[in-house]
Amino acid sequence: MSDKEPEQEVVNRAIQGDTEAFGRLYGYYFERIYRFVRLRVGNPFDAEDITHEVFLKALRSIGRFSPRHEASFEVWLFTLARNTLIDGWRRPPLEVPFEALLEEPLAEDRESDPEGMFDRHVTLEELEQAIASLTEDQREVILLRFVVGLSARKVGAILGKQEGTVRGIQFRAILALGRALRKSQGR
Repeated sequence: MSDKEPEQEVVNRAIQGDTEAFGRLYGYYFERIYRFVRLRVGNPFDAEDITHEVFLKALRSIGRFSPRHEASFEVWLFTLARNTLIDGWRRPPLEVPFEALLEEPLAEDRESDPEGMFDRHVTLEELEQAIASLTEDQREVILLRFVVGLSARKVGAILGKQEGTVRGIQFRAILALGRALRKSQGR
């Protein structure tokens, strides 16, 4: 949020009904939620509508939100986004050009360098096909970890999985991406 007011204080004010505080949270998280949704639905207009719906749901239910730890608001918000997608906005994954994934990630604590794994001669189409070949869990982990930039712990909380399980899914997804890319290049 800012150096002057920690996020948890802004969240607490929003829980108490302070709309200005909720507006600050909206401004801080909108881009990240939108990016996650956009890569799931493919259509920028649907993504914007869904993102606004996520924040409307958050506004309506924030009074019932009970923070358990410092990052719980972020986890709660991404869980709302994921559930909104599951509840009726499901579209085939990655209908958006892969260039959208290449934007500068918002990660604060990058733990690995997935870009370093891939040969720069891979085409975007090959990479899109490789990601589309992953399981649903693997796609979600890859998107939340490397596109949205969340830690494995936060991804686990959103998906209802242990951090170690998320890391295992991530590891298998990266291996599967490597195999799919080598296969597409005839190696």
